Amino acid sequence: MPADGRDRDPRAIRAMFGRITPTYDRLNLILSGAMDRRWRAAAAAALLEAMGSEARVLDVAAGTGDLARAFIKRGARRVVGVDFTEAMLRRANEKYGGKGLNWIEADGLALPFADAAFDAAGVAFGLRNMIDRRAALAEMTRVVRPGGRVGVLEFSQPRGRLTRRLYDRYSSIVLPRLGRRISGTDAYHYLRDSIREFWTREELAEAMREAGLTNIRVRSMAFGAVALHLGERRS
Repeated sequence: MPADGRDRDPRAIRAMFGRITPTYDRLNLILSGAMDRRWRAAAAAALLEAMGSEARVLDVAAGTGDLARAFIKRGARRVVGVDFTEAMLRRANEKYGGKGLNWIEADGLALPFADAAFDAAGVAFGLRNMIDRRAALAEMTRVVRPGGRVGVLEFSQPRGRLTRRLYDRYSSIVLPRLGRRISGTDAYHYLRDSIREFWTREELAEAMREAGLTNIRVRSMAFGAVALHLGERRS
């Protein structure tokens, strides 16, 4: 399997996300064509399917809180969002306050929770930023009860030749230029590069199996540019 992100400096990643926090939500809306919250809503629905309102849910790399909020909208009453960038969590709290949500500053590679503390755990567009993705998957699996679910919503590569060509052009030219214009930083060059070097669908599925998950399912969105991976912790 390819590299899992350990060649990057976590301090630099934290600082970068701190810098882009003020424009993060606006750029997500623009760059995704207003689809990013729909993708998160679909991920939340899939993770919480057939679970009751008492389900304990964790949002890893929560950013400004949109996936955590999607869990609440889908009926979960107890949701914890963790992120290692303080500015992001401040913004999440400004947006959603205490509406059934708790925010904790923590590293996804060392989650401050007991084994089997949650019924489900999800990460949206954050796994590729982890400096050890396998460790992050192992931690998410550890804190979910046996039979509980883990979900990964992440950028992927379209399978069709024409779609992939258009996507490559968008991510190479439009995304970094527009990102720089709005955020005033070069952070979106990193975004482009991190998408390109991220695992394929098959590689991510295999990493999830290695972490202790089974019954892996993959759902493509946005013509294959986004993929949702779901797995269950082995009993």
